Amino acid sequence: MSGRGTKTSEKRFATYLEGLASVIGHADRKAPLRDYWVGLMACGGRKSVEPMAAVTAPERTAAQHQSLLHFVGSGAWSDEKVLGKVREMVLPAIERQGPIEAWIIDDTGFPEDQPTKYWLSTLPEDVAFRTLVETAKLRWRIERDYQELKQEVGLGHFEGRGWRGFHHHATMCIAAYGFVISERETIPPQALGTPGRSCSIAFPQITDPADLALRTQRHIPNSIATMRRRLEHGLVRTLSRCPCCAIKFDH
Repeated sequence: MSGRGTKTSEKRFATYLEGLASVIGHADRKAPLRDYWVGLMACGGRKSVEPMAAVTAPERTAAQHQSLLHFVGSGAWSDEKVLGKVREMVLPAIERQGPIEAWIIDDTGFPEDQPTKYWLSTLPEDVAFRTLVETAKLRWRIERDYQELKQEVGLGHFEGRGWRGFHHHATMCIAAYGFVISERETIPPQALGTPGRSCSIAFPQITDPADLALRTQRHIPNSIATMRRRLEHGLVRTLSRCPCCAIKFDH
């Protein structure tokens, strides 16, 4: 995947952000909302408040740190309203790939010492046994989603101590993850292929030295890691300085 196409991703990002801003409450929260989001997406290392402040406002890191900390730690905005807006904006993109057949609840909340495992789903009562088992075993996707939430958008990186801050951070991470998920439909099916095994995944083809691939190693084009990298490539250009080398951008 090359750097081309990131402009349209940036536009969709701006539209998505406007949607979140419409339910965030006071207009003064729009700027820290955007900065927190850019920090989650563009910060390559730990996504706690301090490094995100350094990435999004290197000239005034201390003030930015306080702004982001206040936004996530004590901002009086509703997690429920933001997550409701995320669902409103992301679910149609998911359903365009096919209708949702069942909601799966993982079994990790049930006692592990019981001889019988319990699964809850919304499948019809007359579902074929094979389909039932295949659907139930999709629990690995739940675990994969959780892993990606932690690794790609920093769900586990919150370092505050407040109950509100923890939930606000989780909401921002889920909102960021939802946007990345919705971006998957921008990758045409023919670009995905059917690799089967990781060794079958091809390296990206370099056709223009001035338009290098965003990830030069083998990768799946619509993986969460690649989609976040694709968006990161565009968002970094909106910052005042490069987060890696601190060179000032000439906008």
